[in-house]
Amino acid sequence: MADVPGERDQSQRNALLFLMFPATFEDITSDDHKRRIAEAHADVAGEDPDLDRRLRAVRSQRNLVRGSAGTAGTCDPPGTRRRPPSCKALPVRGSCA
Repeated sequence: MADVPGERDQSQRNALLFLMFPATFEDITSDDHKRRIAEAHADVAGEDPDLDRRLRAVRSQRNLVRGSAGTAGTCDPPGTRRRPPSCKALPVRGSCA
């Protein structure tokens, strides 16, 4: 899958990986958004060159679970306020953007 050419094709690749392996990959299609999340949680994301592995490390280290916004599935790091319902999983600290 990593050999899928083109920057535009990357979103489709990310979506397909999530659909095929939802327990392993995030439901985030933008590599830029994935990078921003990993950077915001750099203290636990690690140095792995694989962006998806860094996001897995964030989820694991922050003890985040999947779920609906406003439920036990919230992905806010400890010490931040509850995310608004419009946020997706693993938001950049303090925002949905």
